[in-house]
Amino acid sequence: MNRKNSPNFKSTDELKELIDSYFKDCEGIQAVDDECAPMFDKNGAPVMAVPEKPPTVSGLALALGFQSRLGLLEYKGREVYRKTKPIVEGTKAFLY
Repeated sequence: MNRKNSPNFKSTDELKELIDSYFKDCEGIQAVDDECAPMFDKNGAPVMAVPEKPPTVSGLALALGFQSRLGLLEYKGREVYRKTKPIVEGTKAFLY
């Protein structure tokens, strides 16, 4: 096993936290004015200080500690995958 391609989680709770954090990071950050009120453009759409980025399987794999998308796919062959399968498969289904 390649230690560099080991996931960053040791439990299903840690896995869920990493996934939630990844999707939160993808949301972007809305700009605020001097009074900390959210800013909107003339059409009512939010003005983003940090733009949203689409979630991807590759991005999720990196957030979970794998070196690449392939590392996440290879994780399916490991014994420990059985405990995390519902979480990983549910998340991947959301991405596709």
